[in-house]
Amino acid sequence: MKYKKRMLSVALAASLAMSALSGCSNGLAKDGTTAAGATTESADHKDGRMTKEDAQKTLAMHIGDYDVYMDELLVYAMQAIVVSKMTPDICSEANQKAVKQTALSYVRTTKIEYDAAVKAGVKLTDSDTASTKTLIDNFKNSFPQKVFDDFGISDEVIEKVFTEQTYVQKFENDTKNEIGQAKTKEKQEEYADYNFHNIYYMIFPTVEQKNGAPATASDGSYQKLPEDKQAEAKANAEKLIERVRAGEDVKKLAEEFGITSYSSERSGYVGAYSDELNEAIKDLEAGEISEVVEGELGYVVVYMMTAHDEDIKKLYVDALVSDLVDQEFSQKQSEWLNAIPVDVNGDMEGTVWEDYDLYDLCKEMNE
Repeated sequence: MKYKKRMLSVALAASLAMSALSGCSNGLAKDGTTAAGATTESADHKDGRMTKEDAQKTLAMHIGDYDVYMDELLVYAMQAIVVSKMTPDICSEANQKAVKQTALSYVRTTKIEYDAAVKAGVKLTDSDTASTKTLIDNFKNSFPQKVFDDFGISDEVIEKVFTEQTYVQKFENDTKNEIGQAKTKEKQEEYADYNFHNIYYMIFPTVEQKNGAPATASDGSYQKLPEDKQAEAKANAEKLIERVRAGEDVKKLAEEFGITSYSSERSGYVGAYSDELNEAIKDLEAGEISEVVEGELGYVVVYMMTAHDEDIKKLYVDALVSDLVDQEFSQKQSEWLNAIPVDVNGDMEGTVWEDYDLYDLCKEMNE
């Protein structure tokens, strides 16, 4: 099967996130025939093939003011079959139910967000239209024409589905970009005067170690080393500082003093640490080392690898903005999806989709 996930558009990911919308019954008429009136192909599977006329006139569900017919829903089912990697040999009733629910989630989310996009005045550019045409061509070329002919799926309904998904993708991307631009400006201003840096953070431990971790007493407090060992740790910290200032390599010295496992490179900014440590490093420039700072686990020494580092600041702001964009977008998406009430049972047109057998569609897609 040539068809890839990347061809599905953002409706796929969006609808997965809203899977709660699809907790409904799914899929032929109660008399055991297809919606087109065909008889069952075998005792195990009903014949799901439909003419274009039947597929276009067989109403499957409602989404607000939108009516969804079988031809359109089957396009979403094809997408769901691809993503679920369902093959005829695993086309069990349980697997079909899951795929049907996924298809319903796809179509519900797309329709509701498409409605919001249109109301927001989203317009497709020539580039958007060209990209949509490429997606459509890839989709059609991924399967034999017989698949579309046998299940009543016209070029027009494929274009409709992918065009609406493009509207949704553009709407979501535009919304995220708008949020991102606003949040980036806000955070750049907030952190404009912050001193971001890379540091080499070293600890000369003053607590007992057990299995590579600080040992604790029964009351949860750390078990301190004997006082003479603590004094030795502080003296070693002061020796390291002196030798670094004399020009020796800080990491080689950390190895010599046996504290490599208690040391690490860190990125951050002045203000993110304890008051004592912030005070000790606030005026350090690249290549300089702090005085000894007493910490909970031992004596801390910081070597400033880079200072006033704009690259580190940008990475920090970008990561922060990314999280904020995700949070705000999720809120906006919930507002869009709540704009059209969903009745997971009442929205369905009888049992058309609940009774529909996907086996033949799945089989032909895999041939």
